[in-house]
Amino acid sequence: EGQAFFAEHDAWVITRKGEGRPDGEYVGPFLFVEPNAGDRLYLYAQESRLEESQREFMESHTELVPRYMFPWLSALALLYPISAMNDYGAEPVSATTILGYGFSNLGYIMVAGAVLTKSFRILGLETRTQTLLGAAAFWIIGVVLSNI
Repeated sequence: EGQAFFAEHDAWVITRKGEGRPDGEYVGPFLFVEPNAGDRLYLYAQESRLEESQREFMESHTELVPRYMFPWLSALALLYPISAMNDYGAEPVSATTILGYGFSNLGYIMVAGAVLTKSFRILGLETRTQTLLGAAAFWIIGVVLSNI
């Protein structure tokens, strides 16, 4: 469907690997992989018509665009590591220790988010695996910063 849309609209030029960049006011390349054929295509769009064409594509494929509300729960969860850093900062410690403490607490909250809601969308993490990997990364960074 995507390839058909780009082929039908003259705002887009489709090329394959090894073909040159089109002449004129084109931006890109944007990589497009055809799922069925595994073909890698390079898209170039006329700069003046890019926004209009993207809007038209999004309107014609609204079922593919996820409709999420603002992630209030994960946004509120961020208050925990922020308040932890604020409370920890009352003692005479270095800034890296305070930051590490906050990152470690963020890791703990992200694990809770992975278990309870399978995501932590305020940081763009949509799946449980992404959230757990992010939690591990924040926790490790926090431990390292706390022990510098």
